[in-house]
Amino acid sequence: MIVSPEWTWCASPSRYPRRVEGAQVEDEAASRLRGLLRAQGTIIGVLDLQTVLLRVVEAACELVGAPYGALGVVAPDASGLEQFIHVGMDPDDVARIGHLPEGKGLLGALIEDPRPIRLEDLRDDPRSAGFPEGHPPMRGFIGVPIRVREEVFGNLYLATLDPRGFDAADEELVSSLAATAGNAIQNARLYDTARRRQTWLQASMDTTLQMLTGTPSDMLEMIGRSVRDLSDADIVTVVQPTPDKHTLTVPAAVGVSSEELMSSTYAIENTVSEQVLTSGQPVVMDVTRDQLPGGRRALYLSSVVPVGPVMVLPLVGAATTRGVLVVGRCAGERGSPRRTWRWRPPSPTTPRSRWS
Repeated sequence: MIVSPEWTWCASPSRYPRRVEGAQVEDEAASRLRGLLRAQGTIIGVLDLQTVLLRVVEAACELVGAPYGALGVVAPDASGLEQFIHVGMDPDDVARIGHLPEGKGLLGALIEDPRPIRLEDLRDDPRSAGFPEGHPPMRGFIGVPIRVREEVFGNLYLATLDPRGFDAADEELVSSLAATAGNAIQNARLYDTARRRQTWLQASMDTTLQMLTGTPSDMLEMIGRSVRDLSDADIVTVVQPTPDKHTLTVPAAVGVSSEELMSSTYAIENTVSEQVLTSGQPVVMDVTRDQLPGGRRALYLSSVVPVGPVMVLPLVGAATTRGVLVVGRCAGERGSPRRTWRWRPPSPTTPRSRWS
């Protein structure tokens, strides 16, 4: 009669640890799920794109306990990163490094092959290009792509110094967050498109009213001011050919160095404005890194203002192109939120720059 209780008492401990261990695993999984839901909640419903991008990085760092995180926006031609949003690094360290990553080495590997990367020590990976002077040391690494409608928009990067690094569960969590980020980015872009379309419509109505009640110079200045505000540009000029078609003049300029640019004249030959006037097609480029299109040798704006990204857009009349809008942003660090444009041809419902 005594044996049975003793056997029962001895048998219980062998099962009890497994039950405790199973409960701990379930608690950890539940905790990770709650963390994922919290992270998703911080980005869902946000409509400002720059805010969305920053919150994605912050949420990812909190989700897996990473001290460093970044989101790189892939350039339209997939040549590198056009924007780099980062958290965790001391501002003094950022200033000492001097420039943001452009998508080379390990970061570039994720651009070339957009599949998740998880490393115990990124320093040992042959794709790693090392760190610039002043960069804090990093060890464990996770990189996952962020897709918007099956197109890779950018990549989410996380790093840590913890010897334990990241595990497969961390990679799964970050990948899930990246999927949510893709939806949030899409919503923010749709909202921005709708807002800009409404602003364009209002600007078109204001310009039409100015045409009926004001002078031509007032109308051109209003066009320049509207485009500057819509594109967050530093300088906008309206450029027109003179009657002899050999010279260009600037009847309106709004923004940086506008007084110096106003009423200036220069030869039309071999300029980007000449190409746009002739073809009726816009040109989008970065003066600091791109060659002028079509073998052109001159972009007059860059001789007065230290611009980087530039758009040269046709002003379409009833039958011909009457002039061009030259829209520029001052050159800055690659990856700065305001420094680049993603040009998309106007849809049938998008107002064009047009004179009637």
